[in-house]
This record gives sequence, C-alpha cells and structure tokens, in this order.
Amino acid sequence: MPTNLADDDAALSYFDTSNNTLIGELPHLVNSRIMFADNSQNNVLVCEPDVSLVDSFLRFNGSNSVIYIGGPNKNLRLDVTVWGASSFAIGGGCLHKRSLARHCL
Repeated sequence: MPTNLADDDAALSYFDTSNNTLIGELPHLVNSRIMFADNSQNNVLVCEPDVSLVDSFLRFNGSNSVIYIGGPNKNLRLDVTVWGASSFAIGGGCLHKRSLARHCL
C-alpha cells in the first residue's frame, strides 16, 4: 500500500525513517498530500522556504526521482507524478541543471 502524507508531523516522521529524502523545508500542506509508491526509494523532495501547497498531490511512483519546488511560492496547486529516474522542477531559477545538482548530489 502506498504511503500518503497529508500533515506535517506524518511527513517529517516519514522522511526521518525512510529511504526517501527531504532537502530544505517541508511545504505547508493545505488539503494536499505527498504519496510514495510501495518499494519506492532514493527519491528526493527539494523545497525552498516559504512554499505552500493547496489542493495538491505529489506522487513518487518509482525510485531515484526528484521533485524540486523553488520558493517563495504561495498557494501552489499542483498535480505532479514522477516515475523512476525522473524529475520535476517549478519556481524561478530552479530549472538550471547546476541548481538541481547542488541540492541533490
């Protein structure tokens, strides 16, 4: 069964104990969730300060993937799915290859 994270405490606890990583700050989740498929591992959620997600769904359906959310970004409404060895980035300046590498390597 997939892991669904819908509140800050559950998300922080999950990142502390799983093979998936949070870099930066956890986004403020308002009626939103982050989902990790069974057996997914080595995924990275990079989130810069001052990001809030509203009515959003972030899905990691594989392993070795990155979702990067640049900040500040308030009240983002996203529906993002990444599969194995893929990436998604949103926010000013975060699409530069070096920026992703700096946070994820």
